[in-house]
Amino acid sequence: MNKRIIAVTAAFLLLLCGCKKKEDSSSIAPEPPETLAAETAETEEETAETEAETDTPTEDTTAATEEATGAAAATEAATESGKPAGYQGVEQPKSSLPDRNSGMIYREALENLRDHEIFPDGSGCHVSGFMDDNRFAVYDIDGDGKEELIIRFDQAEEKDQIELIYDVNDRSSLFEELVCTPNVTYYEGGLVKVDAFPEKGYRGDFRPYAVYQYDKESDTFGLVANVDALSLGALLAAGLEDEAYPEDVDKSGSGMVYYIGDENPVDVTEYEAWYQSLFGNAVEIELPFFNLDEDAVSALG
Repeated sequence: MNKRIIAVTAAFLLLLCGCKKKEDSSSIAPEPPETLAAETAETEEETAETEAETDTPTEDTTAATEEATGAAAATEAATESGKPAGYQGVEQPKSSLPDRNSGMIYREALENLRDHEIFPDGSGCHVSGFMDDNRFAVYDIDGDGKEELIIRFDQAEEKDQIELIYDVNDRSSLFEELVCTPNVTYYEGGLVKVDAFPEKGYRGDFRPYAVYQYDKESDTFGLVANVDALSLGALLAAGLEDEAYPEDVDKSGSGMVYYIGDENPVDVTEYEAWYQSLFGNAVEIELPFFNLDEDAVSALG
């Protein structure tokens, strides 16, 4: 009897141990702490890289943004100086072109403008009227002994009208000496007066203008001064009696003060003295303009 009880008990204990081993072998053993830490670090690193790629702009994106900002600034500057909004200037070749005379180069530029409505810088023009009614001249306008190409593009809306002076450099390519509005008066000695399209202001009958002078060293026309005025009568007519008018500057009592290149007004006597020093003995040049028609253009070269 005791032997039977002992045998049954032993069998039961053996069965119980076998079940426990089976259960332990089917369970997933936990990974060591070192493995878990490594996997966590890799996950965090991948997440950081993803966030960096999302939050940090690429070099291409940054360059595009800077280019767009620069283009907007260039467009604003061009508009203020009388250039059409899309006019960017002539891009120079990286190497010298085959020798060509200036007449051939001028003719090609005019043919592109006349036949394809493309300015020398590659931008398109906006004609309002007849293309042939625009004009050009070939004349030594700066007095350097070489003939320049002057394009007067005025068959367009006011904002798109432009006057261009080109010369040819040592690479047989055009370069700009002056870009302005077409309300131009040329004088001997490289002096140029450009009437502006007046914006809103209280200047009476005075029309603002800019003065340029040819600079031999740079072979371009540099700005001397922008000139504007303020009229007391215009202020009063607009009902601006309380508007500040610099009466202390208007020593002559003319009712006008003038601005020569800066924000400090001057009396009419000072303005007239300055004007006479520039234009008192200046001799105006009448340029031989031709219409931009096929016969006139083909005669060049």
